[in-house]
Amino acid sequence: MNVNDVKVWAFLAPSGKDERMRPRVYKAVKDGKSRFGWSWAPECNLNSDPNRWPEGNGKQLFLLDIKPRDWIVHINMPEYGKCIAAQVVSEYQFDEGIDFSVEYPASESPRDFCHFFEIDIKSRVEFDRNDWCINPDVNLKPRYRYHRVYAVKEFLMAIECIRSGRSRTREEGREQHHLWNDAEKLLKEITSLIHKTHKAKKLEGFLAEVFKRIPGVVDVEETGSRWGTDYGRDLSVTARVSVGRLDFEHKIVVQVKSHEGETSDTTPVEQIKKAICRYRANSGMIVTTGERTERLEEAVTEAANELGCPIDLLAGKEVAQFVIKNAVDMVFRLS
Repeated sequence: MNVNDVKVWAFLAPSGKDERMRPRVYKAVKDGKSRFGWSWAPECNLNSDPNRWPEGNGKQLFLLDIKPRDWIVHINMPEYGKCIAAQVVSEYQFDEGIDFSVEYPASESPRDFCHFFEIDIKSRVEFDRNDWCINPDVNLKPRYRYHRVYAVKEFLMAIECIRSGRSRTREEGREQHHLWNDAEKLLKEITSLIHKTHKAKKLEGFLAEVFKRIPGVVDVEETGSRWGTDYGRDLSVTARVSVGRLDFEHKIVVQVKSHEGETSDTTPVEQIKKAICRYRANSGMIVTTGERTERLEEAVTEAANELGCPIDLLAGKEVAQFVIKNAVDMVFRLS
């Protein structure tokens, strides 16, 4: 299979107040239909007259880009930290969806998840989203209702690895020269070192230098340290994206938190929401040296859905991965 002909899409499982929907959506995938929510009436059908669409329906237009042979991964399905993936065999379709009147008896619109794609049941595979087989470049962290996984080759290799049972064999991984398991503790130690040596504003300055090394980033401002009040943002990152002959600027606001241990405090989520709205940013990011928790992750997801824009969360070892990938010379002397 030519990976250039395949796209990988990630759908986020219902969470928070919609948690009760998750088992029914999971069953639909098991039965051969990959479904996407926020679709409760015939007018939500993307094949219907756009003039009749409810407000915000245009945000689902990406579904028309999903084609047979693509893959869909449902993140945090059937439970937190798990995934179920399958290959698509149909174009976009719309039906009556799932009736959630039992789960939500007081709802005026109990039906949802009417957008769907038929999937190849034989291709279906379930796995832990932090499975040993999955290369860190395969981004299966929840950020928004959906996102693209651009590391297609690595994703397909991971699926093959999981199916073969190699995900449970560390020795075989060593034979393939992968050091992921052994290096895991080193990443955590590097993040801990960053935390100890860069407190508060120093951490913001450290990360600002990392962002400046990323290709496409044209400006990084340490906003809080300059004006004394940041209104929810510590860094403001501007990236330039080129499409054909056109250049677009993408503004990202970043909230930085220096923590140890697990992080359940959702204050940074409220702060990043305030910053996105105040500065009209395209997306947000929370970076914390503490470990991610389900509570924090769900708060980030709910905020992204509420605002209609992606919010990324980098936590724990992911901070070390981010720094090493984009500014390795700030961690190691390689010369």
